[in-house]
Amino acid sequence: MKALHAIPVAGASLTVGMWGTAEAPAALAIHGISATHMCWNTLARLAGKDLQIIAPDLRGRGRSTDAGGPYGMAAHARDFAAILDELGVARATVVGHSMGAFAALVFAHLYPERVAGVVLVAGGLPIPPPPGARIEDVTEAILAPIEARLAAPVATREAYLEAWKAHPAFTEITGDLREYIDYDLIEREGVLWPSGSLEAIRADGRTLIGDADLSAALAAAPGSVPREFLRAEFGMAVGAPPLYPPDEAASLAQRFALPARTVEGVNHYTIVMGEEGARGVLAALGRVGS
Repeated sequence: MKALHAIPVAGASLTVGMWGTAEAPAALAIHGISATHMCWNTLARLAGKDLQIIAPDLRGRGRSTDAGGPYGMAAHARDFAAILDELGVARATVVGHSMGAFAALVFAHLYPERVAGVVLVAGGLPIPPPPGARIEDVTEAILAPIEARLAAPVATREAYLEAWKAHPAFTEITGDLREYIDYDLIEREGVLWPSGSLEAIRADGRTLIGDADLSAALAAAPGSVPREFLRAEFGMAVGAPPLYPPDEAASLAQRFALPARTVEGVNHYTIVMGEEGARGVLAALGRVGS
């Protein structure tokens, strides 16, 4: 059973979704650049009472959409520390998806004493640009459809669901995904909008390139915190080329001294928002948190 909590952080309050029981090992789960904490509901269902999953809506997302900056990976890391403090959790295994993996890496670098292990899911390591492209081009290509989705109101919840049915990453709308889609809508003055602040999305997108805190976290020695990188077999859509090709993922894993595994049959989205992907993430949490 999930519970929602409003937890104070510097200058704001963030909505935090929690599953499991306080007696179970804690897992801090960090969503991607335009997602919400509900991307973890499949993982939570599979984990049951074996994990206490603590999953915030980051500043500018979900029910934290109106929480303003500061943004950036270090600012999010400070929010995570405040959330764990408020909940009385001294130490947690940390899992981050996509941009959330970069935030997880920075949190582990700035607060190593709070981290039992780290799972980087389809993110956290530098994304290799295709031949002839720049990393800025990759970032812009990822952000463009997100910005288009957030820029327009939605006529009805049914219309928003129909739009998601055309998403190239999903072959079916499962019950878990339907709950995610429904949660993603917020109402303002009688008008439905996809949750998420364009300001937050753009600000965080900029910090993924050449950010000092992220660069320091990547350059730091792994230390005693167990880490693992999970890559999706496919990219942003069913059957699409992966963001991390196998050879380059292996090279990055060697460069940053951490194990890398591939979750077969999933893409950048279904590695957390599909059952097969969530099982892979749950297994990784067991390995680094043991």
